[in-house]
Amino acid sequence: MARIADRDNIRFIISTGDNFYGRGVASTSDQQWADTYENVYTAPALMCPWYPVLGNHDHKGNAMAQVAYSQVSHRWSMPGPLYWLGEQLGDRARVDFFFLDTDLVVRENNREPDEDGDDDDTQMEWLEQALATSDARWKIIVGHHPIFSGGRHGSTPELVRLVQPLIERYAVNAYLNGHDHDLQHVVVNGTHYLTSGAGSKTRPTGKITGTHFSSSDLGFLRVNLTSIDMEITFLDASGKSLYAATVK
Repeated sequence: MARIADRDNIRFIISTGDNFYGRGVASTSDQQWADTYENVYTAPALMCPWYPVLGNHDHKGNAMAQVAYSQVSHRWSMPGPLYWLGEQLGDRARVDFFFLDTDLVVRENNREPDEDGDDDDTQMEWLEQALATSDARWKIIVGHHPIFSGGRHGSTPELVRLVQPLIERYAVNAYLNGHDHDLQHVVVNGTHYLTSGAGSKTRPTGKITGTHFSSSDLGFLRVNLTSIDMEITFLDASGKSLYAATVK
């Protein structure tokens, strides 16, 4: 990651959740911040902003401590469990990222208690309003759980029911996620569903309708956005390209 980040002069990093195993962090001073983040991603090229979402394992600990860590770290940036980020591209074009807490949606629809005082209705209302307001050329949603996946967890029915209609109504270009420990590119009704969950431990994966690529290799996703196209490249742990595609 550090070599690719340095070579490509990356602007920022997105973490697709389950940032800390196995039960999140207890506080902003939890030792895991040093052991699995600050003392691991030490290369100068990785000192750029990090924009994370919360995963189901993060909710097993103090999820709001990860939000609060934004006030401690110069690079960890999570203003809330859900947030909106705009980035300027060339030709005055813009990309808007919409970061969700998909664990709340899944738990709420399974009728599990929601200790954070939010629910899926509030989150979906926020997302629809944000998408309707955005006039960005590119719209990308980031969540932990996949909407469509050929991996072990598979597609997430709650997100298919609640999020996919908004994706199609507001012409969202891509959805980024983790949760399944693999790498995938799935296209459904013109939207690109990108799974990057193979940063630590992999599991066997498969294919579903719309699968363009699926791999159980350790690795990560590199995205290069311009005003007219989005280049996606899945790389293995050595930095070798496993698959590349261009989205217009």
